[in-house]
This record gives sequence, structure tokens and C-alpha cells, in this order.
Amino acid sequence: MGRQISTFVTAPIVALAGVTAKLADTQIRAERTLATVLKLSGGAAEQRLEGFKEFASALQDITIVGDEVTLKNIQVAKSMGLTDEQAKRAAKNAIALSAAFGINAKSAIRYTAALEEGDTEMLNRYIPTLRLLKDKTERAAEAQRILEGAFSAATEAAKVGLGPVRQ
Repeated sequence: MGRQISTFVTAPIVALAGVTAKLADTQIRAERTLATVLKLSGGAAEQRLEGFKEFASALQDITIVGDEVTLKNIQVAKSMGLTDEQAKRAAKNAIALSAAFGINAKSAIRYTAALEEGDTEMLNRYIPTLRLLKDKTERAAEAQRILEGAFSAATEAAKVGLGPVRQ
């Protein structure tokens, strides 16, 4: 009986504790790395971090993307020189790009951060209609419009199948 309790009760509890500790570590590292980048860019880093955490939490509430992923995306965008608002939009667009086109999060944030600076070159591969537009400004505006619409794929994923459980 002791062996069965260890196998079916104690082992899962220990495994759950390990998973919880890893998730907490991932969250803390995402927050602290972003805080470091914010300090380097000047201004009230901790206050700005709180705003980013609220933003990431709000996206987590309507998608299956964890807030730690959004915070990491914002950190990458800020490291690439984007403003706070551009970084938020790039992070949200990265979620849309991943959900609608199946692009991994690391690539998606690089592409959407570049979009914030008017560069659609990498997005042209995934959104072929952008190639039809000759004007760089038009292409960037069209990419923003398409990604805004694609965000619904991310919110829909949180509503169907195992989405609510993953959330």
C-alpha cells in the first residue's frame, strides 16, 4: 500500500511542485530581464514594468499565450530600440502572427518589431499580398491591418478545444 501511495500520490505531487517552480522561475526571469532593459533605456523602469505586466496579463486573459512569453517579446522589442507603445503592438502582433501563420514566437517578435520600423521584408514570405504593394508605407500599413485581424485567431484558440484548459 505504501508503494502505491508513493507511485500514485506522492510522485505526482513532487512532479507538480517541480513544474510550478520552473514556471515561477521563467516568470521571474522574464520580468527581471525586461526590467534590466527598461533601466538601460531610462525612465521609471519599475513603473513601466508594472504597465507591461498588466498588458501581458490582459493578453493572457484572452489568448493561450502566457504573460511570460509576452514579457519576453516586449524585452526583445525594447532591445531592438522600439518605444514602449511600439513594443506592445509588436508583442501583440507576434501573438497574431504565431496563431494565424504558425510562426514560432522568437521569429514572430523579430518580424513584428521590424514591422514597427516599416520593414515588411520577412513578412512578405508569409503574407504574399504584401508583395503586390509597391509603396513601403502601404505595405507596412497593410501588414498592421492583416495582423490586427489575425489576432482573432489567437483569441479564438483560447475559446475552443483545450484552449480554456491551456489558459
